[in-house]
Amino acid sequence: MGETKRREVTKKEQEREEQSEDRNSLERDQGTHAIYKELEDQVLRDPNNPGLHRGFSATIYAGNAALMSLMHP
Repeated sequence: MGETKRREVTKKEQEREEQSEDRNSLERDQGTHAIYKELEDQVLRDPNNPGLHRGFSATIYAGNAALMSLMHP
């Protein structure tokens, strides 16, 4: 009886740990996206580089996609 209870506790702990890891991963992804979005906004607001934003935007989104594929295989 004690063995079954220990397995249940271990399973619950493992589920909590997995949920925590998922939450941390989501927060990291959102933080990464926010950083890229801020950089993109700065470039779009820069009057000295009116043509730069298209290439920069494409680079940002490609970089973001690459990061996401590395973090979530």
